[in-house]
Amino acid sequence: MSLTKQITLIALQFLLILNFSNGFTYQKFFKNSEICGTLNGHRRYLELGETGDIMAHNISVPNYLQEVSKKFNQSLTLQCSIELVTCPSCIIKVSFEYMNFPTSCSNTKNGVGMCRCDYLIISEPPYDDKQNNIIYNCGNINKYESRTRTLQLKFIYWNNFTDAFKINYSVEENRQIITQSSLQTKESSESFEFHNEQIYEITSPFFPSFYPRDYITEHIIKCSDDVLLCRIRIEFSDFLISRSSSIEFIDSNGERLYVSGNIFRPPFLSSSGPIITVRFSANGGSDLGYKAKIQFITANDNDEDDENNTDVRINTNCGGIVDSVGGVITMMNMLGKNSNDTTPIYMDCIWIIKPPPTYEMMTHLSIKVEKFESMAADSEISIHQGITSDKPLLDVVKSSPYYAVSSRNYVVPFTTGLYVHFRGQFNSESRLALVYTSFSYSSE
Repeated sequence: MSLTKQITLIALQFLLILNFSNGFTYQKFFKNSEICGTLNGHRRYLELGETGDIMAHNISVPNYLQEVSKKFNQSLTLQCSIELVTCPSCIIKVSFEYMNFPTSCSNTKNGVGMCRCDYLIISEPPYDDKQNNIIYNCGNINKYESRTRTLQLKFIYWNNFTDAFKINYSVEENRQIITQSSLQTKESSESFEFHNEQIYEITSPFFPSFYPRDYITEHIIKCSDDVLLCRIRIEFSDFLISRSSSIEFIDSNGERLYVSGNIFRPPFLSSSGPIITVRFSANGGSDLGYKAKIQFITANDNDEDDENNTDVRINTNCGGIVDSVGGVITMMNMLGKNSNDTTPIYMDCIWIIKPPPTYEMMTHLSIKVEKFESMAADSEISIHQGITSDKPLLDVVKSSPYYAVSSRNYVVPFTTGLYVHFRGQFNSESRLALVYTSFSYSSE
């Protein structure tokens, strides 16, 4: 065989292989996936950028089951499910193209909320152990975005369906972009304001539940383009993260601040410009998580000096974990005994009072604001039953410029703990004292 024929034959073979392989090109999506088919009860792993559909076609309840239901006069429900899992730094978005569920039926015992007939349950294991973390959809929800890498869909039905529903899903990076609305700007002022309108919040997923050990997320916070001299303030009310976990803040000017779970609470952070990025990595650790308030503040033209910036002067170097069975928390002489400066200082302090569980004989924990006097401007103490800010509020004790303030004694279960948040201004005469103790009710 001549050399020319050999080259021609090799070229034809190459083209044949190339054409054959094109028919099997890998695509990052799958279609026509039946939730009650081969996927039922299984876990599907998805890559970043992957998209697809999940449907329920030709669903039927076996006749013998219908007869059993009629015989015993009981409502019968069946179910199909699928669990979608993606990368640690990804989330899953689903949109419901259509849902052909009946709006009324005789099945009123097994339904939940407004969903009395057939419906879909949307959850994110392992956070489906709490009822408020579960979504029931019978046509009232069009879209859902997961907060973690895992999403479970469970189809509950007791009717026959030719075409029950169709769901589109996609996998994207776990990145939350928060953009200021021009209608929600807040003018900064020289006075310390405790009750500024809360614009946004960022939290770990399902706070205060333990976040996944492989969890990774990013919050990009941006001022509106039509707002001049805007900056962003981040205030953490809860920072219960593992020692191995970390949060990185990237300012508008490129400067970075790295914070790990080795500290009790980050200071108030103010951006130098209109954008700041917050990146969280679990790094194999897990804890109750974090919650922070985001405020967009429009800076005055004459407020460019950091020394006159109220946010910079708020002192958060106070508070902490209190793990003893009893004692007194005091704040006095905060300006210093020999200080000639009479300018009040702004303080924002959080105490988490949670004695160790080794004290098995203790059943209850009590706290009382014993002394709260001569505070400058408006100051207040919030007391919560629990160790996070979202727990039930027991009391808000406000200061008075005319007389000393104290509170009654508050008692909570020993294992619950207490969350105490002080916000206010100290002058040379200010006094604060909190008394807490653990005890046990004796049975006689």
